[in-house]
Amino acid sequence: MKAVFISDAHLKNPCDKNYQIILNFLDNLKDVNLLVILGDLFDFWNGRNKIAHKHHKPILDKLLKLKNSGAKIIYLEGNHDFFMGRIFTETLNADVYSDSAEITFDNKKIFLAHGDMVNKKDYGYRILRYFLRSWLMRIVFYILPSTMVWQIANAMSKGSRQYLAKGVKYDEMFIDYARDKWKQGYDAVMLGHAHSPKIFKQADNDSEKFYINPGDWISHFTCIVYEDKKFSMENFKI
Repeated sequence: MKAVFISDAHLKNPCDKNYQIILNFLDNLKDVNLLVILGDLFDFWNGRNKIAHKHHKPILDKLLKLKNSGAKIIYLEGNHDFFMGRIFTETLNADVYSDSAEITFDNKKIFLAHGDMVNKKDYGYRILRYFLRSWLMRIVFYILPSTMVWQIANAMSKGSRQYLAKGVKYDEMFIDYARDKWKQGYDAVMLGHAHSPKIFKQADNDSEKFYINPGDWISHFTCIVYEDKKFSMENFKI
């Protein structure tokens, strides 16, 4: 069993450096059974936006090639990409989750989420998230010209990155969150969003519990690989 976990590439334009790096990364994935994307692969994705589809066709082609090679794709929607649409659920045959999911392999029960909902006291973001994912906004995104939606999305994306940079202590918060999930029977908790690569391991009687974050594809270019019953952090750069 070989699984690869990635998160937070925030891809915008195929000319961007990180875009080319992740294309190369996907092209070099070999003998992978499962690819898990923990959200924000794209800096903006809303199911029907034509500009987003055009900009991200190279990535979609690589994912399709991976799917045709026999790999399963799981997508956890982030705070920058949601309403993934038929391209993911039908063309890529991906399992898409708007909130969280769990997978099990080698007797390990793993909790998956993007991580943007971990901070329960961030009421403002929670309201914004509910509004952006509402059917009302889905209709608005559908009615407005793609260029206008793209401009709005870019402005909102910039604000979101500045908000994250203000600095909640995500590592501590996410580890505490993982501890709660361990009590619910999970062996590993995998989150993105923090852009902070980490494998935190804690002994628990005769077993080990994990909090894991794959990092990002903006400054770290890291992913998590699960193989031979072990999690490892790998760095990828051209």
